[in-house]
Amino acid sequence: MSLYDFDFIRERAQTHGRDIAFVDESHVVTFQEFDFYTRKIAFYLREHGIKPGDLVATLLPTYLDWHFTFALHRLGVATMPKNNFGPFSSEVMPNWLITIKAHPGIPPEKTLLLDETILEAINAGSDEIELTGYKEGSD
Repeated sequence: MSLYDFDFIRERAQTHGRDIAFVDESHVVTFQEFDFYTRKIAFYLREHGIKPGDLVATLLPTYLDWHFTFALHRLGVATMPKNNFGPFSSEVMPNWLITIKAHPGIPPEKTLLLDETILEAINAGSDEIELTGYKEGSD
């Protein structure tokens, strides 16, 4: 197992599936659940054009941010957390933004605006995906 492939999530889900992966203000998530949902999210994101080499910013509540950030890492996509709707730095402009509210600095075609329809599509979608993670530490 490579440190860059994030497959430790699947390995942990197989060996300690019912153990707690993380807890936030209102959720307790096991490794089994975390593996399952991050695979579903990764499948959806890849199908909607997000790919390794992209820089994806997330502006999400904690529970969603953990899932989406790890799904992106499992795809080998660089992430950039954002904690407010202020402007992005011109030196580090993301290719995509995943958020629950539109951001004035990112075009709509590069924004994945999470709503009930998208979350339902993710839940109904596949979790069958090969997750390559990062190829090298420099990725």
